[in-house]
Amino acid sequence: PEPEDIVFETNEELFTKLIEGIKHDLSNNNRTVGIISYLPDLLNELYENLVRSGFPSENLHILEPSQQLVYKPNGIYLMDIDNCKGLEFASVYVINLELDKVVNALDAKKAFVAVTRAMNKLSLYGLK
Repeated sequence: PEPEDIVFETNEELFTKLIEGIKHDLSNNNRTVGIISYLPDLLNELYENLVRSGFPSENLHILEPSQQLVYKPNGIYLMDIDNCKGLEFASVYVINLELDKVVNALDAKKAFVAVTRAMNKLSLYGLK
């Protein structure tokens, strides 16, 4: 499907839509979800919101560069933009990628890597 590109007024609106989307994605058996954030500080807040929303912590994984990745059915993988290269997920949510602020080759490479991690569904979520 065509990628979703939504800009939200508040973090709460973004989290609500993200949680709805992930629940929908995981209703299809054996799917993996990648959440790529342009703001590394946001990863812990995303993780905590997902746990509060009822996602089991054993299905949530914050990826670190030194960590070996093992894909698990219904796994939700959170990472910053610098740790997503080479990975693929059934559904991907890219948080705070501002395409209009891509001004140099390095920014373009990072944006390209982020948006090409999705095998089936891509969503771009940002804040005003």
